[in-house]
Amino acid sequence: MLNSRNRFIEKYLELGAKPLAWILQSLAADDIYAKPRRRNLADYYPLLAGQGLRLLKRGQMLKIPSMK
Repeated sequence: MLNSRNRFIEKYLELGAKPLAWILQSLAADDIYAKPRRRNLADYYPLLAGQGLRLLKRGQMLKIPSMK
């Protein structure tokens, strides 16, 4: 597992606090991601990936939509 540590991470780890669940992280930061999402600037907001892969049947291929 790769990770980067900086002063913020070190202090956070010292507190012993648990991170928010991913859905709460997304909700907490939604105002930050709203404008790029409205402008379709996917480089500036998180994208969920892979959650539906288990729905594929054996031999079925995943179709990836174009981002253009």
